[in-house]
Amino acid sequence: MDGELLTGDQDEPLRVNIAVPQLSTGEDLISQGIAADADNKDIVDEGVYLSVDEGKTWIRVSGENGDSFFLSVDSSNEDYVIFTLSDGTAFNVPKYIENGIAFYLNGALLSDLSETVNLANGNISYAATGESKVSVRILEGEGWSVEDEDGTLVFTAETLGSEALVEAALLENGKVTGTYRLTVIRDFWTGNGTETDPYIISTVEDLGYIRQQVNAGVFYSRRYRWHHRLQ
Repeated sequence: MDGELLTGDQDEPLRVNIAVPQLSTGEDLISQGIAADADNKDIVDEGVYLSVDEGKTWIRVSGENGDSFFLSVDSSNEDYVIFTLSDGTAFNVPKYIENGIAFYLNGALLSDLSETVNLANGNISYAATGESKVSVRILEGEGWSVEDEDGTLVFTAETLGSEALVEAALLENGKVTGTYRLTVIRDFWTGNGTETDPYIISTVEDLGYIRQQVNAGVFYSRRYRWHHRLQ
């Protein structure tokens, strides 16, 4: 305090935990899945919100149903919000960005990580938000390996048709703060075997591969297939 170390009864340094106020736009909060503020009112895109409990609750501080001491709020910058007070004073506040990972298959968002991803359809990449580092590893899958090449996951599988369980972990100061998992398969044909994205079987070789897999004990129950006229 004023340059002097704060100490306890035994002259030990005091450990002080401070909840840093956070400001965020309504648009950013909605993208993070936050639907209501502390007053149980819907989050709106154009609103600006304040949190003093590490993002657990948010209070609207601009526009309708918010305090009017702001002359303007400029959230056009992706890194910070510019607040101008009624007296003309302006200051910048970094936007709150929640740590997280989004996965993409050939640029298309993988919205359901519970679905098996067929690597025959393209490469998997990811985009991380927040300050955490990302560590990727194979949890299950004999003969599988994965390398992270600047956000693109490069898989190696010894056997076609085998599956692997992949984990991407968020690390902050050496500690895991979040994990994401998805199952991948490298099949001979394209498609994920779902009703909307069935396996595409178009050659005699594709059918031969199915026979080989079934004989090896791999079954495809509850999977969908679509057949071209075989050549």
